[in-house]
Amino acid sequence: MHFSHIVYIIGCGKNLIIVFCIDNLRPEGIRAIMTGREGLAILVVSESLFIRHYFFHIFERNKNNLIRLAASGREAVEAMGCPPATGDGFFRPFDLVFINDYLPDMGAAELLERIAREHPGAKRFVLLTHVNDAKRLIGRHGATGVIMKPFTSGDILKRVKEALPERNIRIAEDITTCF
Repeated sequence: MHFSHIVYIIGCGKNLIIVFCIDNLRPEGIRAIMTGREGLAILVVSESLFIRHYFFHIFERNKNNLIRLAASGREAVEAMGCPPATGDGFFRPFDLVFINDYLPDMGAAELLERIAREHPGAKRFVLLTHVNDAKRLIGRHGATGVIMKPFTSGDILKRVKEALPERNIRIAEDITTCF
C-alpha cells in the first residue's frame, strides 16, 4: 500500500493550528511518525506572533515534526489536553515545549509545573530576557533549561540537542536572530 499524499491538520476544537502536507509517504513513514523516530511533537507558547512563527519556521524543516502554537497560557493548557495527532488517529505527548517568559494570563512558572504533571517526558525551555529568573525556573519549577534573548536558531539547536542527544534533530539554521 502506498499513500501518495497525506495532509496533517493539527488542531484541537475551534483552534486550527497548522496544516501541512507530506508527499509520497510510505506506510513505514507513518510508523516512524507514530513512534517518534522521525519527528518531534513541539509546543511553542508565546504572546508574540513573531516568536511563534520563528519557532515554526525553525522546526518545519523536518516535515514529520508536529508543531502546536499557543498565544497564551490558556491556549497552552488546551493544547496539552489535545496533544498532536500523527495523522492516523494516534496522539503523541509533547517532546519539546518552549515558553516565553511573559504570558498575558499565566506565569511561566505555573505553566511549567502544569506541563511537568501532564507531559512529564517533555523537555521544557523558557525564553528569558532576564538571567535572574533562570535558577528559580530550572530548580523549583521544572524547566529543562532556559534560552536567553536575543537568541538564534543555532542557540535553540544547541539546547535541544543537549536535551535530546539520542535524536537526530534538524532545524533551519539560516534564520537570523529573534530580537
